[in-house]
Amino acid sequence: MGWRAKDEKWLGPQVPADIEKWEDWKRALYWASGGSIREAAENLVRSGKYEEYGQVMKEFAEYQEEYAQLAKEAIREARNVYRMDPPKKSGPILSGAPCHKLPDGTPDPDYFECHMGETAVWNPVLAENIDDVGQTDGDGHVRIGPQAFESPGSLAYALYHEGRHFQDFLTPEEDLGAAGVDLRNDPAVEALRGEADLPFLKTVFDFDDRAVERFKSRLERKRALATIWEKEIARGLDPYKIVDRGALPKDREFVYDDEGVKRTLKEIFGKSRELKESAERESRIRRQMWRLGELALTACAGGIVTQETLDELIYLDKDVYRDWKSEYSKDFGCQYELFAEIQAKLASGERLDADWLNQGRQRHIERMREQAGRKAVAAVEKLAATYSFVWEGVERGGWYVFKKADEKYSSVEYRFRLQRLDEAHAALFLTRTCLDRKVAEPSAEALGILSRRIGDPAFRDAISMGYGGSDADWCYTYCMLRNYGYVTDAGGVNELLAVMAGKEREAAGHPKLEGSRRRNEDADRNSRLQEGQDTGIDLTPAKEALEKAKRGVR
Repeated sequence: MGWRAKDEKWLGPQVPADIEKWEDWKRALYWASGGSIREAAENLVRSGKYEEYGQVMKEFAEYQEEYAQLAKEAIREARNVYRMDPPKKSGPILSGAPCHKLPDGTPDPDYFECHMGETAVWNPVLAENIDDVGQTDGDGHVRIGPQAFESPGSLAYALYHEGRHFQDFLTPEEDLGAAGVDLRNDPAVEALRGEADLPFLKTVFDFDDRAVERFKSRLERKRALATIWEKEIARGLDPYKIVDRGALPKDREFVYDDEGVKRTLKEIFGKSRELKESAERESRIRRQMWRLGELALTACAGGIVTQETLDELIYLDKDVYRDWKSEYSKDFGCQYELFAEIQAKLASGERLDADWLNQGRQRHIERMREQAGRKAVAAVEKLAATYSFVWEGVERGGWYVFKKADEKYSSVEYRFRLQRLDEAHAALFLTRTCLDRKVAEPSAEALGILSRRIGDPAFRDAISMGYGGSDADWCYTYCMLRNYGYVTDAGGVNELLAVMAGKEREAAGHPKLEGSRRRNEDADRNSRLQEGQDTGIDLTPAKEALEKAKRGVR
C-alpha cells in the first residue's frame, strides 16, 4: 500500500483502485464476527442476564469456525487489495532489545529476550488473546487482534501500522534514531507514527468521525505517556529490563468488554474466568464510572435521567469515589463539571437525586455566565485604566459611567450606552484625545475600530457621550462625532484638533471642516463593508454581573 516496487520507496498511503471488491467481504465479516448478535450479547451482559446471554452465545458459536477462517481470508485480502506488505518481507533483526548476558555468557533473565541477528518473516496472523488491534513482538512476529476486524479500514490500518513496526526491526537502530526519538520509549514511537498516520485515516482507511476522535484521544494519551517515560528513562529506568518495564505506566484506555469477541463470550458463558479480587473490583469500579459518565452526558445534553435509573445503581464505598482519578478533561465542559459533582456527592456518602442531576446543565450554564460576566468586567476595567479612567459601573438606563483616574471623586463623569467592548475602546480613546488635545495612546487598535465601524449610526449612538462630561463634550460631540469621517486615522484626528484649536481661539461656533461630508460618506461605505463581522466582547454579561452583585449587597 503506497510502496513503489521499482525502488521500494514509500509514497504514503493511497486508496486502492479495486476497493469495490471489499464490500462483499465487509458484510460477511460483520455477521461472522458477531454483528447484531454481538450487540445483543453486550446489552445482556450490561444488564446481568447471563442465562439469556448463554443462549445468545450458543447462537454465536455457530459462527466461530467461519470467523477464524474468514479472518485469515480477510488478512490475505487486505494485503492484496491495499498492498500492505512492507518492502522487506524477511531479514535479520537489526534493532530492538539489546543482548544482556551474565558473566558465563548465558542470557540475563532480568532482561527481555534478545533477538538480534535472528531472521524475522512478515506473516501477520490472527491472535485472539490480545486486546489491541495489533502487536509486533520482539522476534518480528506480527499478531492481529479481534479489535482490528471492526471494519475493513480498521484491519487495513492495523496491517499497515504493524508493517511499519516490522520494517523498523529490519532497519539499523542508528537509522531509526535519526528521527530524534528514543527507541526505548514505546509511547514516543507510537505517537510519532500516529501523527504521521492521522491525515490518512478518513481518506484511505475510511475511518468515521467517531473513530478519528478515538484515535486522537489515544494519540493524546501516547504523548502524555511518552513524556512520563522520557523522565523515567532519564532517571535510570531501562524499558528493556523486566522489572523496570513493569514500573512504567501503560495506556489504560477503558473500552467496555473490549477483549475480543470470541474469547469474551467463551469466558463469560462458561463462567471460567478466574480474576483476582483486585481485578474484579477494578472492573466493577470502571463500569460504574463509565455509567456515571453516561448519566452526566445525558443530563448535559438536555436529556432526562429518571430516579428509577439512579436507584438501579449499586453504590460503592465512598472512599472509591474519593480516590478515583477522573479520565475526563476540562475540554468536556459540562460533562467534566457534572461528573466531578457526582463524584464529590458520592464521596461524601450521599445518594444521587434525579432532580439534582438533571439540573447539572443549568448549573454549568450559570457558571459560564458568571465567568463571562467576570471576563467582561475585567476587560472594561483594564481598558479604562489604559486611558487613565476608572469605571464606576452601569447606572439606570444602561449608562456606562467613567471618571478620570486622578479625579475619582470629581463630579465630572463620562457616560455612554455601550453594548460591546470595541465601543468602549473607541469612546475612551476619543474622550482622552479630547481631554489631552492630542491623539491618545495606544491608538492603533482604537483607530482600527473607528475605521471599521464609525460609519454605522448604531455604533455612533452607542459611543455618543451623555450629559456630564462638560470638559470634553464640545470636542467630543461637536468636533469628533460631527466630522466622524476624520477619526479613522491619526492624520484626520490631528486635523480636527487643529481646526478646533483655531475655532477656540476665534471663540466662534462649532468646527466643521471642508470635505467633512465626503469623508463621512466614505466612513459610511467602509462600515457597510464590515457589516456582519465580529466586533468584540459582548458587555451584556458585565452589566448582569454588576446588577447581581448590587442585589447581593442590598
